[in-house]
Amino acid sequence: THFAAAGGEEVPPRKFGKAAEPHRSKPQKNPEKNIGSNHFLILGEENFLILMNFDEENFKTNAEQEISHCRPGDWNHALRVVEWTKQLGKDRKDLPLLVSAAYIHDIGWRDVLPKDEKINFDKLLEFEGKANDNSKSFVSEFLKSLEYSSEEIEVVNRLVRAADAHESKEEDEEIIVDADNLSKLTIDHLKEKYKPTEWLRMWNVWREMFPTRVKTEIGKSRLSALLDDLKISIDKNL
Repeated sequence: THFAAAGGEEVPPRKFGKAAEPHRSKPQKNPEKNIGSNHFLILGEENFLILMNFDEENFKTNAEQEISHCRPGDWNHALRVVEWTKQLGKDRKDLPLLVSAAYIHDIGWRDVLPKDEKINFDKLLEFEGKANDNSKSFVSEFLKSLEYSSEEIEVVNRLVRAADAHESKEEDEEIIVDADNLSKLTIDHLKEKYKPTEWLRMWNVWREMFPTRVKTEIGKSRLSALLDDLKISIDKNL
């Protein structure tokens, strides 16, 4: 899937990797129209190449290699976060950066815990700080290998930081934080990541925490039903 900024000229798909020749788009007289969030510094289109031409399939392939070294279920969780991100961020010009963050928001967990061992909530809390500390360097390293600009890397790092902290201040941060939270409210997420003895505990944690975390209008309208449906699924599966 290739994202093209509205009103821009067609550009050929970029090939990522160190051997790839980076695509350089022509400067525009009005770069503001291609920048989706009001917090972006208006530096010109050439500083936001991914906004112009995002090869999602290539990004997804590379991201899976990284996230496969994280916790059990993290990759399937990432895929669900991406789907929620696309729903919550539909028609935004900065959607490629949001999707990038969604795929790799848990990259800080790479090699922190055994990748084939489901965890409990206590272990999650014990190692969460270490994983969050890893995020910035791991995100930056990964995105540099795909030729993201420094401005793009800064935006994605900010989004991942918001997901790590479960706190949002900007509109795009609300999208990634809500996508992360809402994507957890499925029985598959619990089955893939947690021991059955933890399912009810996690549901109670989410029921208490998510109403204050979720800020998008779509998220707030869906939260209660998702929690109710998950509780029914837990009761059926225990």
